[in-house]
Amino acid sequence: MTEGFPGLYEMYFAGDSIDEKVRKEAINDYVLSNGLGIDYYKDYGWDPVPLN
Repeated sequence: MTEGFPGLYEMYFAGDSIDEKVRKEAINDYVLSNGLGIDYYKDYGWDPVPLN
């Protein structure tokens, strides 16, 4: 998922929280580039977040 997005892997696994705007954009870019029919992402225990 982080291929082609320099620095994104490091942000995800640095131990610090990733900026939610950056996270949402990265997930949305992955969904669009792979033609997936995903409209939301969701963390355990939280409400779904729309991608658009």
